[in-house]
Amino acid sequence: MKKRSETQQRILDAAINLFAIQGYHGTSTAQIAKAAKVAEGTIFKYYKTKKELLRSVLGYIIKELVPTIMQLPFEEILRDCSLDDPKAAIKQVLLQKVELISKNIYCVKIVINEIQYHEDLKEEYLGQLVPGFIKLMEEVYRTGVSKGVFRDINPHTAVRCFVGSFALTVLDKNLLNPQLEISREIDAILDIYINGVIEKRGSNG
Repeated sequence: MKKRSETQQRILDAAINLFAIQGYHGTSTAQIAKAAKVAEGTIFKYYKTKKELLRSVLGYIIKELVPTIMQLPFEEILRDCSLDDPKAAIKQVLLQKVELISKNIYCVKIVINEIQYHEDLKEEYLGQLVPGFIKLMEEVYRTGVSKGVFRDINPHTAVRCFVGSFALTVLDKNLLNPQLEISREIDAILDIYINGVIEKRGSNG
């Protein structure tokens, strides 16, 4: 990957900040230039259009930043899949991910806000990200099944249910309800995921 110049990185950082706060359509290249402390013409030296700048922002987030955030500590997870109760290890990994996502929440906001309005970018970037991450999680689930920790059900369905709950909780914490106690919420998600929601009743027989 071609290394960005210091000036280009400043432009990228300024665009990320402004796109997250004001949206792509609400941000002008003049505002980006001012925030990056460059002339407006300098932006067009690197990016022919504002849309090309957005493409670069999304490429940076999804190809460079997100894989770092979502990288799974496989050795730790697979080791703890052999335990009778892997909840503690899984919770530790999830809390690490929450911290990283929270530090980069502006980037998450851009992906959520802008990808839905740019069909070409959705296909180009989101189509790379989600399937790859789901496959990584499926591998962890299959290993848990092989060790007798998880039920033998469709890994894709099991992972999608879990990732969906976790993702919505992280977004709730960072975008809607900052007072949310994330550790308690993760405990609840894991409890529901592992033990279900149906009250277990003793046999009458």
